[in-house]
Amino acid sequence: MTKDELCKEQEIFAENDKIILERLSVKYKNEYIDLICEVSQIQKTYDTEEDRDIILKYSLESEDLILCIINKENNMLIGQIMLKNLSNDEPEIGIDISREYRRQGYGFQAISLFIEQLKSIGLIEVCTVRIYLDNIPSQNLFKKFNICEVEKEDSEFIVAMDTIKEVLGEETYKMAQENYAEQFSAENKRKIIKYHMFI
Repeated sequence: MTKDELCKEQEIFAENDKIILERLSVKYKNEYIDLICEVSQIQKTYDTEEDRDIILKYSLESEDLILCIINKENNMLIGQIMLKNLSNDEPEIGIDISREYRRQGYGFQAISLFIEQLKSIGLIEVCTVRIYLDNIPSQNLFKKFNICEVEKEDSEFIVAMDTIKEVLGEETYKMAQENYAEQFSAENKRKIIKYHMFI
């Protein structure tokens, strides 16, 4: 399955009286990049126009379906909902809401609307959801839907470090471990809960 099968370019995926789920496009460039900077684990700021263009290009060319969550009240991008790994039998759902709009029901509305539309399309029966064990608000949000816990996994940082070790060797791994010792120590203790969400 491809993102175009789910939602064509510059199309609205779904909407209700409060929000619109619209496929990411150039018109949302600045708001989208600001959101990415806000929610990024690395907290990198994309200061230059070139940096911002690169991240937008990457997102637009990605095989993932990225939908902007638009607040109808002020026509602002307040978050994104993504469907990643579309070639898998169980694609992964992810959501980010801007801090200013959290705990106001927008996440619940976006996921509800998203699932409702996925049901009507009929191509997906099960999705994966991965949530950090210490992210209680996200766990509480997704538990409002039809999910069941599958397993616990290492954090994305630890998986990336393991990939460095495997691909670049022990010496490069140890150097990266030394350079990121504080983050390595913290992330080594964090786990991700993998859920299945039934559509």
